[in-house]
Amino acid sequence: MKAKNPKRAIRHAAKKRRPMRAPPVPESEHGDYTYDELLLTRLLDRGSKMLVPESSILFAAALSSMTPALRRLSQSRGYSLGRALYALLARRRRYRWHGDSIKDLVEFFEAVGYRGVKYRIIDDDLEIGIGRREGHPLDGSVHHLERGIISGFLSAATGKRVDVYEPECAAGPGGYCTFSTRAGYSPEPYATPAAVSACATATDAEPRIPVEYQMLCAYPITERAYSRHMAAIMSGIGSMLVAGNPAIAKPSARATYAAKVAAGLGLGAPRFMQNPPRIEVLFDGARAKKEFVEISIGFLGGILGDPSRGRTPKSTYSMRGGSYRAVIGL
Repeated sequence: MKAKNPKRAIRHAAKKRRPMRAPPVPESEHGDYTYDELLLTRLLDRGSKMLVPESSILFAAALSSMTPALRRLSQSRGYSLGRALYALLARRRRYRWHGDSIKDLVEFFEAVGYRGVKYRIIDDDLEIGIGRREGHPLDGSVHHLERGIISGFLSAATGKRVDVYEPECAAGPGGYCTFSTRAGYSPEPYATPAAVSACATATDAEPRIPVEYQMLCAYPITERAYSRHMAAIMSGIGSMLVAGNPAIAKPSARATYAAKVAAGLGLGAPRFMQNPPRIEVLFDGARAKKEFVEISIGFLGGILGDPSRGRTPKSTYSMRGGSYRAVIGL
């Protein structure tokens, strides 16, 4: 009888071991991952190749706070993402109890660009705090998506529904976000178009939010049932940005301004073009989503157009090589 090779047996045994962390998903081999799982996986692995300013997610959060229906949709969307996030992490780690997963949830928020994230557990109640950021022109809670993510994550971890509240928000006077499982009240603001316009002109010191998280935040305003109406709303908000400003009354000045705002909000890669004045925007990577392209065109068209002077914006867009290219002009 032929003797077995002990080294070969060891190699076979090693192959059967389940790794503690799954390797990053190659871009060319997505397997059975959904679009959300692909974005979450890239965020967990800190593999984003593109960063956008924080004002991009603030703008999306403000838009998602304009009506009760949008707020509910945003929180429900976050709940689904939270459950998917826990499922992804559970494949990589073996949690003995749900408390072991809290640290990974905190690390996820750090991975998407939030700073000073801390947590504490008091009498089985969880409290997560996010450090102070720049002042925001809204009064109340706007992080409905984040509330949903925490709620969905904890619900999946514990096997029962866990509601989450945001008694303090950086968009309010406190300047600090607090999420808690302890029953409480979360201020529900009605973000006005003027407040959303103010968010659109906010500036950040440096881009530090992964574009994948920007797209997750933008879901409520890019959902197919809402995208057509949101494109019209975005056009009106764009018009508000330039209304009554003589410094940008000329078409060339408006096109330049539109390109600057698009870059500040991470709406794509804009480029100003002369004769006639217009802008070209490239939507690549995670931003190559038709609904996101259409609401961005509506917003930028609102900036370029001037109904009082009979200037109606015109736009075209097409897809090539997995990216959208849009041209907006007069």
